Amino acid sequence: MAIQEGDFVKLSYSGGVNGRIFDTTDEEEAKTAGIHDPQALYGPIVIRAGSHHVILGLDEALIGKDEGFEGDLEISPEKGFGLHDPKHVESFPKNKFKEKPVKGMTVKVEELGEGVVIDVIGGRVIVDFNHPLSGKTLSYHVT
Repeated sequence: MAIQEGDFVKLSYSGGVNGRIFDTTDEEEAKTAGIHDPQALYGPIVIRAGSHHVILGLDEALIGKDEGFEGDLEISPEKGFGLHDPKHVESFPKNKFKEKPVKGMTVKVEELGEGVVIDVIGGRVIVDFNHPLSGKTLSYHVT
């Protein structure tokens, strides 16, 4: 029977970008990928299809799949974590930061939230406030 919007589904998944896992319901895979959280509960999750309990692209891809489906799904950036928006990249004076900013460092800017330093040029620090997976095509293996 095909999954329909509103159906409750027990779902196991591993999501990755370019072969690197960023989220999974499998504890061993989380350990292997270096993303294990000892506080997390691993194992299949129950979602309601079409209710956005998971990212939009994954939610939509489940509709119409047969019960027991196992396979790989590709999720476009628009239906994943969004497109990379240049408007979410800001420049700040280096002296705004307590700690010396370096490329790749996560920083918090009160009015904008958390971002990643993408460059330090002279006395300026360039910070990207986009989600780290924005603009990326996501690959999921689901059961």
